[in-house]
Amino acid sequence: MTQNDVSIAIVGAGIGGLTAALSLHRAGFDVHVYEQASTVSEVGAGIQVSPNASRILHGLGLADDLAEMGVRPLAWHQRRWQDGRTLVRAPLGDAVVEAFIQPSGRTDEPSPSRPPRMAKSPSRP
Repeated sequence: MTQNDVSIAIVGAGIGGLTAALSLHRAGFDVHVYEQASTVSEVGAGIQVSPNASRILHGLGLADDLAEMGVRPLAWHQRRWQDGRTLVRAPLGDAVVEAFIQPSGRTDEPSPSRPPRMAKSPSRP
């Protein structure tokens, strides 16, 4: 049995389904995507793509599209629900690029620099 003899159904045309479909198609499989919605479009929610997920998307040739459409937040804050005080702050943006993306632009090899550390925000009075 060869890859061309296998037909794969992907149910759902979200980021996971489309990524799986593109990966399998490029590997030579016959892939069919089934989606309930009549068109694939934004639904109002944003998504955060981690460095590991970015590696996959870059490997599929989508790096330029991600750079054009995406936004790089400066940091992630975990906040206290009662008063909104920041409990933990993690740097993102350039810190993540420096830690996970090589100067060559490659994301499929380990970075020589250390990943950004979680930093606790100073307490507010």
